[in-house]
Amino acid sequence: MNWPDSLPNPILSDFSETFEPNNIETTMLSGRTFLRRRFSKNTLTTNMSFIFNDEQKQTFENFFRDTLLNGTKEFEFLSKKRIIVGGIESVPYGGRYYKITFKTESYV
Repeated sequence: MNWPDSLPNPILSDFSETFEPNNIETTMLSGRTFLRRRFSKNTLTTNMSFIFNDEQKQTFENFFRDTLLNGTKEFEFLSKKRIIVGGIESVPYGGRYYKITFKTESYV
């Protein structure tokens, strides 16, 4: 499933990506700390915001509800498979526009 072509790209000033820690530490009997990788893939958390008009907001809501089955399915966006985690914030943004903010996770 792909991000709908009719929806814009995220606002760059609100876009951030963070690699979640993927290490586990074990203290050995000697007192030395042994560090190793926890999982074979890292989790990349991305925060993003969009400005949608009424029609784009409706397209996004339909995409989220019907295509992603309320966020339970992955979708392709900005060259990564992503899944929406947490809630989606929708704030009126002057006139007939809305600022939509949410967080996604990818496994890279």
